[in-house]
Amino acid sequence: MAALGLYCDRSFEAKATAPPNNVPFNDFRRDESVLRLNGHTISETINSDGTSKRGEPKDFIVWLSGCQWAVHLIGNTNLPGAISQVTCDGTNIFVFVPDASGRTIVDGKQMPFLQSGEVFPGVLKTWAFRMGPLWWAFCSACVITNRHGEFTVADFLNFTGGGLKSRVTIEMDAGSDLGGTLRARRVGPLDQSMYIATNTSEPLALAATLTPLALTETNGISLVSTSRFTTYRPVGLGKSKPLQNLLMIITRCELISDASQFIPQISASCLVKDHRQPFSGEYLSTNWLDAGARKRVFRNPDTLLADSPRSPFSKVAARIALMLALVGPVMLYGVRRLIQKNKQT
Repeated sequence: MAALGLYCDRSFEAKATAPPNNVPFNDFRRDESVLRLNGHTISETINSDGTSKRGEPKDFIVWLSGCQWAVHLIGNTNLPGAISQVTCDGTNIFVFVPDASGRTIVDGKQMPFLQSGEVFPGVLKTWAFRMGPLWWAFCSACVITNRHGEFTVADFLNFTGGGLKSRVTIEMDAGSDLGGTLRARRVGPLDQSMYIATNTSEPLALAATLTPLALTETNGISLVSTSRFTTYRPVGLGKSKPLQNLLMIITRCELISDASQFIPQISASCLVKDHRQPFSGEYLSTNWLDAGARKRVFRNPDTLLADSPRSPFSKVAARIALMLALVGPVMLYGVRRLIQKNKQT
């Protein structure tokens, strides 16, 4: 698939361009193609006196296809754990750090791992700063669909402290160009504001805004090349002031045919924390385990050591270990009886 040929620089300025309707991502999925976006974020802390301080740009990569997405957050590549992969295959969410070594206790023994990961069921979880705005701006089309006006969603940024169990209100402004450019397949956010309820007798408090700043159209795709995420702090009844900004700037956009990014590839011993029910827990593995494999790992003592990638023991060793666990108490009881008999004589 030929690249779209979009190359941007950091000189984008805010434009009062009304973005088109937010068409779901699967509308631009063609021949199993994947849209890849390269860009960087710039954080800005706003002080109470109005002054601000900008951080260093941090790179990211986004892959999109239907309701599947992947984000690579890139930090200081000179340090371990510099790259974090957050992905969704349309069923589960994976968080994976390919360079995160350490040791953990497995079956009573210390075992090394070279990578770490987590699996969450479903297509939505709470997000921290940087990942949260990127997900909201580029990966939320199948959760926050092309609705307009005011609606409620789960608190995916955890402003309330209740996480997905709480609700927040989003107001989405489609601008004046609502229905005229449906042919342009949109990538990026509409103008949105998020509110939280503080008290039933008080107005909703502004928590965050997501604002498109620059729009570029190329090969039938409307791309929000620059957007700004802003968090707010309350300063009175129904009033708030900006607290922090995050600029998201796209520098390259292309269509590719590789869909392998939506499930991270484990290449070494990985410590996995699996939140999927049933059979949730931690294990060491060189792959993501399905429900059947997790059941064998967590529920069947005869195969706990044999079939689990958590341990190098064979089936014979596993059965010997199980036999000792069963016979050990009986042998200990016999030794104690013998000692007591010797004392009596």
